[in-house]
Amino acid sequence: STWIVRGADGERLEADAVLLAVPGHDAANMLGAIDAGLSRSLASITYGSTATVFLGYRRADSFPMNRVEPGSRDFADYLSRFPSKKRRPIRRSQKRLAENGLRVVELYGRDGVADLYTDAVHKLYKAVAERSDVQFEQLPLEFPRELARRMPDNTVFTLIYRGEEIVGFSLSLVSETTFHGMVLGVDYEVNAEAEVYFNLLYQSIDTALRHGAQEICIGQTTDALKHDKLGCYQVPLSIFVKGGRWTMRVVLKAGFSSIFPPRPLLYPREEVQPNTDDPTATLPPVADLAAVDVGMC
Repeated sequence: STWIVRGADGERLEADAVLLAVPGHDAANMLGAIDAGLSRSLASITYGSTATVFLGYRRADSFPMNRVEPGSRDFADYLSRFPSKKRRPIRRSQKRLAENGLRVVELYGRDGVADLYTDAVHKLYKAVAERSDVQFEQLPLEFPRELARRMPDNTVFTLIYRGEEIVGFSLSLVSETTFHGMVLGVDYEVNAEAEVYFNLLYQSIDTALRHGAQEICIGQTTDALKHDKLGCYQVPLSIFVKGGRWTMRVVLKAGFSSIFPPRPLLYPREEVQPNTDDPTATLPPVADLAAVDVGMC
């Protein structure tokens, strides 16, 4: 059938089909004499009220998040995608851990790991946090403990032991799709001989890959090391800022760009390259999802 549309100016248009890009109640009025059933259905459509609210927050750059390309089975598989000149120092680093008699234990919150997080272990975290070029707020002793208790299936602690003493640890959050390295701690005397810090990063990536995580975040610090040694890339993060008092609002207005300078990506994802030893190797794609503003030191 042919439809005839008459405009307000009297123009007459014939068409095979007509698309009504109008609200339901307007379409109901237009079709009342043509299809009463369709008209009633359109008239019954309800609309929720909407409003645009401006809260006065300004967006600023946070430190970029370092991510690991997903898709490998485990860290060994991930490492096989690197050129040989990058694989060799990592494997030497892994051997140093074993040569110094250290062992790695992975525990979840449900394994009672909160009881293992003692004052001595917390001091390892503080030692790393205090040396970091980027000074985030330091977490209290109870934070890792409570995280383990409240999220027993999603908190992963990687512990490195020398005998019965914990000389390094990392705390991560993991779900079916996402892995976030939260914090780590290191005994720097032991680290000088056994490269505890690097091995914690290797083990964290291994855990993430074995879980099949498609978003693997390992912190907002030591960017060059994580890029050069581990093949990480960066994604941007943002914070939103608002002055609570008029004096602070004046300060932010005058010096916002100085207080919160732009933080461009030094290592965007396009720079991630496959194994140059194998020209047929490719890295799988990953969805660029938003990340929370936490970071492994």
